[in-house]
Amino acid sequence: MVRMHNVFTASSPLTSLKTPRICRKWLAIIALLFGSVLGVAQDTPAPVAPGDARSLGHPSRVFLGTAAGELYLSTSASGNSHSQVSTVVADRSHPDTIYAGVISDQEFGGVFVTHDGGKHWQQMNSGLAGHDIFSLAQTSHGDLVAGTQRGIYVYSHQLGRWSPENLVVNEKVTATRTPKLKNAKMTTRKEYVRAQLKGRVARVIVFGERWYAATSEGVYASYDQGHSWHGGPVRDEQNFLSIDAYGEKVVASSPDALAISNRHGVGWTLVDVPSSAGTVSNVAASPSAIWISSQAGVFCSHDDGATWEHVTVGSPSQNLVSARYDSINQRMLGLSESGEVYATTVGQSWTYFPDASMRIRSFNVAGGQLMAVTPFRGVKAQPEARSLPKETRTQ
Repeated sequence: MVRMHNVFTASSPLTSLKTPRICRKWLAIIALLFGSVLGVAQDTPAPVAPGDARSLGHPSRVFLGTAAGELYLSTSASGNSHSQVSTVVADRSHPDTIYAGVISDQEFGGVFVTHDGGKHWQQMNSGLAGHDIFSLAQTSHGDLVAGTQRGIYVYSHQLGRWSPENLVVNEKVTATRTPKLKNAKMTTRKEYVRAQLKGRVARVIVFGERWYAATSEGVYASYDQGHSWHGGPVRDEQNFLSIDAYGEKVVASSPDALAISNRHGVGWTLVDVPSSAGTVSNVAASPSAIWISSQAGVFCSHDDGATWEHVTVGSPSQNLVSARYDSINQRMLGLSESGEVYATTVGQSWTYFPDASMRIRSFNVAGGQLMAVTPFRGVKAQPEARSLPKETRTQ
């Protein structure tokens, strides 16, 4: 089963810990790939420091660099004319292989890949039609799924190219009555309406053999590896920005609402988010709760949105700015306003990681490991999965 811990996105902000030797070859690149949409943003982009630029396939033309903790692509090592990297996927089977999705209005967009831990990069855009990449996911067979500004594309390693997979097939049931017949009974007729997904796909995830997408045209699910999609707007809500799944539950968020399905993406219910939350930027699903990250912090619900709890941590109390579920270690992780990482196994008390001795900008989970991006010191990674430290601060 493929979980989101293999995927890093610019909008998904872990703790600063010692980097394991086995990961050093590629964690330095991953360090550049976390943005700050949900993290602690800096007001002014920092200049690119010497040594922060790396060649991307064209040594004299394209560089990988950082400014304000975000990864960009540039046509010069000085950092001019850059494109933003929106998402990155670490290959599940080959740790030195990393895929980066890029938002750009120039030729250096699409998807880049490295097979040597970031030393050399090359574009893999055949069939992609020059589209920006907002989201990447890896399938159970090792292929890639991309969310673009014009639908969904799937990369086949066997064919070596991208192909659009945007066929929408929805069932329509029509009730009819035979005319001029006394006491005629109502009958139903099923038909399948076909369309094409043409809007922006902000997030696409792979959960086992089921794929889910949050788009500007609604929420969609595929049960045949992207060959057909089912869904659309939930009531009048259609601009969805984030999606996550756990078990049969799938949750998707728009800026001001939440859609929930308890049947693998079939039968959506729209629920309100707390009025005090402000704009919602991300959603996460855990075994017992739904979590939203918003302007006002992180909120969780244990009853599918009927009631919400504002999550605070530490003493004195402070907000979380993002939350993510670590399915391998079965714990919830949160990043505080002050750049500290907390964890909980039940959602009641939160444990502070005292060895996170520097300010954290954003965080994520990779294979059960905690990874953190710091403003100036790159990535720190937990050497191996471990139990929670002794509680030092609680909610």
